[in-house]
Amino acid sequence: MSAKDKESKTLEKIKQFFRINRGVPGNLRPREDFVLSNVLEKDLCSESPTAQRIKTVKEIVETVLNHKLEDNAIAKLWYLLEDLVAPGNPKENRHVVFSFCRALIQGQYERLGMMRAQFFKFIKNHDVEEDIGPRLELLQSLTDHGRDILYLEEEMALFLLDWMPTVIDAGREQDFLQILINVIKYNTAYVDEELVASFVQSTCVLCCQSCNEEVVLTCLQVLDTVVCYTSLPPKSLSPFVATLCRTVNIEIYCPTSWKIMRNLLGTHLGHSSLYTMCTLLQCESSLSDVGLLRGAVFHINMALWGNKRVPSLKCTPTSVLPSFKMALRCKHSLVMYEVMLSVQRLVNKHGIELLDPSWSIVLVIIQTIIKDLENSPPSQCLNQISIHLHDTLTMVEQMIELGQFNGSVQTVFEIIESCSPHRPETSVLRLVSYLASSILPTRHLWLEKLESLVIKYFKQETRPNIRIKVLSILATVIQNNRSLYEEELVEIVLRYLGGIAQEGDIAVRSAAAQLLVDLCLNSEPKHALEVMDILEKLLNRAFEQNEIANSEEDAADIKMTAHGLVQALTNGLFSYPPAPAMRAFHLITNHLMTHYNEPKHLTNVTSIRYMMLECLLRLRADTHYRIGLCGPTTRYSMYLLAHNIAPQITSKVEMDVLPISNAIRAIIRAVKDELDWKVMLMVLQELPQLLKNRALLVSKSGSEVDLIATALCAMVCDKSLCLPEVLKNTPPKFTRSDLHNYVFPVLASLVSYHAYLEPKLQQRLIKCLEYGLVSRSARQCVLALTTCVLEMRDAMVKLLPEVLLNLSKISATVHIAIPILEFLSTLTQLPKVFANFVGDQYMSVFAISLPYTNPFTAYNHFTVSLAHHVIAAWFLKCRLPFRRDFVKYITNALKGNVKPFEDSLYKAEKVNEMVNEDSSNRKRSSSLTEQGSRKRERPVSTRLDLKPPIDEKLIEFHRELTETCIDLMAMYTFSTCSPQPKRHSTAELLLSGGQSMTWLLGNKLITVTTSGCNLKALKHGLCDRCYQVCRINPDLIWTVLTAGIERIIVECSCLQMVSNDSTAASTPDEEKPSVPDSDTTKLEHIHAAIEKTERQICGCWCQGWAEIFIRRPTGAMSWIMRLQNEPHSPNVQDVPYSDISSLFLSSTNSPKMYPDELEQVSCERVCSKPVSIPGSPVRRNVHSDFDDLVPHTEEGSGRSRNPVRRSNSSPEMSASWKNPLMNSSLASNADEADHGDGKKKQNYSKDLR
Repeated sequence: MSAKDKESKTLEKIKQFFRINRGVPGNLRPREDFVLSNVLEKDLCSESPTAQRIKTVKEIVETVLNHKLEDNAIAKLWYLLEDLVAPGNPKENRHVVFSFCRALIQGQYERLGMMRAQFFKFIKNHDVEEDIGPRLELLQSLTDHGRDILYLEEEMALFLLDWMPTVIDAGREQDFLQILINVIKYNTAYVDEELVASFVQSTCVLCCQSCNEEVVLTCLQVLDTVVCYTSLPPKSLSPFVATLCRTVNIEIYCPTSWKIMRNLLGTHLGHSSLYTMCTLLQCESSLSDVGLLRGAVFHINMALWGNKRVPSLKCTPTSVLPSFKMALRCKHSLVMYEVMLSVQRLVNKHGIELLDPSWSIVLVIIQTIIKDLENSPPSQCLNQISIHLHDTLTMVEQMIELGQFNGSVQTVFEIIESCSPHRPETSVLRLVSYLASSILPTRHLWLEKLESLVIKYFKQETRPNIRIKVLSILATVIQNNRSLYEEELVEIVLRYLGGIAQEGDIAVRSAAAQLLVDLCLNSEPKHALEVMDILEKLLNRAFEQNEIANSEEDAADIKMTAHGLVQALTNGLFSYPPAPAMRAFHLITNHLMTHYNEPKHLTNVTSIRYMMLECLLRLRADTHYRIGLCGPTTRYSMYLLAHNIAPQITSKVEMDVLPISNAIRAIIRAVKDELDWKVMLMVLQELPQLLKNRALLVSKSGSEVDLIATALCAMVCDKSLCLPEVLKNTPPKFTRSDLHNYVFPVLASLVSYHAYLEPKLQQRLIKCLEYGLVSRSARQCVLALTTCVLEMRDAMVKLLPEVLLNLSKISATVHIAIPILEFLSTLTQLPKVFANFVGDQYMSVFAISLPYTNPFTAYNHFTVSLAHHVIAAWFLKCRLPFRRDFVKYITNALKGNVKPFEDSLYKAEKVNEMVNEDSSNRKRSSSLTEQGSRKRERPVSTRLDLKPPIDEKLIEFHRELTETCIDLMAMYTFSTCSPQPKRHSTAELLLSGGQSMTWLLGNKLITVTTSGCNLKALKHGLCDRCYQVCRINPDLIWTVLTAGIERIIVECSCLQMVSNDSTAASTPDEEKPSVPDSDTTKLEHIHAAIEKTERQICGCWCQGWAEIFIRRPTGAMSWIMRLQNEPHSPNVQDVPYSDISSLFLSSTNSPKMYPDELEQVSCERVCSKPVSIPGSPVRRNVHSDFDDLVPHTEEGSGRSRNPVRRSNSSPEMSASWKNPLMNSSLASNADEADHGDGKKKQNYSKDLR
């Protein structure tokens, strides 16, 4: 159809739609009848020229279209113009007449009557090819596009069937099919079954052959009309279904085609149509028609399992699935794709309902598709098929997991195995687990199955998770069957894991390392050694392949291997033969040495070195040199020794030697070259425990202890090492002192190995510890030096003065107090060490100890007491010439500790007195001045209230310790004597029967015992008792008595000088004087005889004697004295000599001393100049409290001062005995004697004893 014809057709349709028809109600104006005049008839008749006739026809076209003609006018006009449409007339003239006839029919449609048959007869018989279009248009107008076939019922359908090929050839099939559709839709009763079948056949052919989309869609519309408005003949079912199967493959026709098919399947021909499609799928001739097969599969799929399935179809999957299988014989991707989609939809929607027969066919279809995919070249369509295929298999696997699968599980996993390279990891993992379940010793060829599994899914597989799963299965099989099939299983492992070190995936290597470690730990020694060959390659992989691990994860396989070797060593020590343990030991030590030689590879992987070094540091040896491991229960091997020893004859098992020196060298390299603080910390913490095991480190051949000491000393002294700056992973603000805190305990542990250290190394070790005294590690260093004093005395003798000097520089803190005092206390028991001390060293000792005697700091009572003990011990150890020079220094320091607190206490008491003042002294009136004074006083009282309370008990505690120390120095400054005196028998003779009285002065008890004889001096001026003693030989007796008295005085008053061979004099507690038994017995007899006599005044030589006995905290002292003055009183009997003790009766008029007077007196005291003091730690402006010991008298009082007064300080003594330390005049005299020539500083030569 030309464009002009289409436009005219459209215009006519519009005119026809909007025209005013006759007989239609609502017309605005009635149409007028048009009368055919004679002139018009004449112009239209055949006698008129053709041109005139054509012109007239054109002129009346509008008239006949829009006006009502008179009766019979239509017949007249047709009669007049019939000859113009004859075949002999020109085409243009015929077409003009055809157009006039269309207008006439349209204008006079309701008045045509029998003329409809005349016009139809004309259309039917007018067989001019050029007039097909006008004829078709005239037929459209005559039948209203096929809706109205009045008077044409019998001939219309047959005419259309006969005329259809002609119209199709002319290209007017679109308009023709519309007429056909309307004829079938509105006049189906006049179309018999044969004609319908013919129409269907022709339409199907046209539908399949036409390339015009509109034509195809119209053909489908014809087929839909046939299904909906008539009954499809059975014989037309095959072409009908085939046409729908072909058209459904094209996207634009697919919805219409599926709609028609669904309508067809819903009719009584539904099952027949389904059967027809199955027949098409199974037919051999259809294998080449891909569209037909695909469409049939699609329609079956949609009809049975689709979203808009046909409910009336009662068909099981078993009925159609074989046809799908047959359709796959074409091996075309489109057919496979459609079949795969159908199967996937079936499994997804109805998989639970499927039974084993259906599942069998489904699995066969899937297997067939997998094979076809393998044999087909890659394409986009095949990729889509593969996706749907694997989705379906995944769905089947899920159903198996849920227990909803009713088919053959074995077949499913066989299918998965056949396409395992393309299956997801999870699917293959399920497959591997399924295959592993059948690897049992009870199954036939189970070892072959195991090997096949390893080959296919480990060697050939590339996905890490699957390979790791296979290794896990292999490990499980080995664990379960090792006892019976170890040889075969180890062979499989060695065969397929021998080159695991070349594996590129770290996770696979780690899993393989775990398997090898487990196998090594639980297999026979022979097989364990073979496995260790593979482990060695894994362990040294980074070095051999020059790889650098940047993190722990990058060396997970090496870490696993190292952990396994450590376990092999720890477990193999107690198994026989110990070859695996020895091999593991060699691998560990060699790896450590290799690492420290090439640290760049694994420097960031600290856990490997950590566990290896930790294992080596746990090694121990017992007294028999058997190797063991420390732990809660330390065990020792019966098969390994630390060193070569003489063979034991009784031993039935051969003992091997583990080269411990290799481990020690590895540890030393770690100390020298380790850069990670975590590893270094572990080594430094474990080394002291290792050094406790001497049997492990020392052997007949030698020891590496000196190397350890050298390395540790370098960490302290060698600044070129740049420690700890070069260390990694250190805590924040990690300093050199923090590092030394961990080094010094190790150095202290090395002291016990001094026999294996050269003298220079010993001195270097001591200097390192000495270096630590000025760091925060001072406590550890002092403890170590204490051990050095005990263990390395020869080296310590030379360095001790320097050590003491450094100790004196340490700030006195609670943390360091006890160790320093213990050091000094320990040193007092080693006289050979401090034999060469001079005054400066002794002064350093006192300077170190005195700061710890202050209880008002944080020191506890134990520390303060220990400090006093150290001072006392060293004062006694000091040589006599030095003691007097240290007294003032020690006393000032002790007094200085408590003086500020006593002053504070005194001020606090005065404030309390002011607060408790009587109200009578208060001021009643106020004035501006008084208010101002009160304002000024108010802040003072507030500050006093805020001060902490003074602890009087603490002051008393310190005062007692101080007095005790001063008392000690007073007793032993000029001599060293025993702490307890013992009366001589001669003294007993003189004092027996005498009077005795005791006084308490401060913390001293003073007892005065006078001689008192009960007999008269008659014979030669002697009493009877003395005369009996001296009767035989008076001169001899007198000589003996005199010598005995003098000896008593010497024994009780003189100091026992120190022997020249040692400076360590015995302490006072060690002196135990003894009295001969004969003297004691004689004394008792004499005393008993005296008691029986009458008490009378004796005027013989035993008159006037007295014993002064002073008991003090540091010991007792006594001496014998005699009154040399003769009595001048005439009444000599009034004051008997036996009552000489009355002279010492206390005076009640003794003046009371106040603090102000004490300070004034203390300022007048003259002190001797001591040895130069190197930096005394105590304050120099301390007031001395010795003035309490000096007797005072008031001028003009006429009364003697009370000689017995309790004092808070040292008690004053009687005039007959003066403490040289308390007497300022004596001290001044001593200073003048010591500093005669220009008061030069006293120099002491070094004692070479």
